[in-house]
Amino acid sequence: MNILPFKVHTGGFYDFVAEGQGLLKDEGECLTLEFQQQDVWFGFFKSAVQSIRVPVNEIVSLELTAGWLGAYSLCAPLILQTTNLQLLDDLPAANQGRVKLKIARKDMEAAERFVEDFHDRLENLA
Repeated sequence: MNILPFKVHTGGFYDFVAEGQGLLKDEGECLTLEFQQQDVWFGFFKSAVQSIRVPVNEIVSLELTAGWLGAYSLCAPLILQTTNLQLLDDLPAANQGRVKLKIARKDMEAAERFVEDFHDRLENLA
């Protein structure tokens, strides 16, 4: 099972107050996003851990894109697009069945492997 840490915007005004942190897991038949909200100042206040399961057949694309400053970026977006709006409904940063997960620079190699392994498995299923 591949596991990748990520951060996600909470959306709107709350970006200054809280951020989401979590793990993206490739479990074969589905991708699972486990995450929780946490205040950005002290880290004392945390929400309960939430889990979203996205079946592989509902995924349109999973792409790792270059950060704003290329190789000098502190993070790069991993964009997950689904066929169903309701799948990502509990994720605050999701919009139109799409979510942009922020991957830290130190996790870039793992993210590249994660996406490559995911696409390889999809090709073998087809």
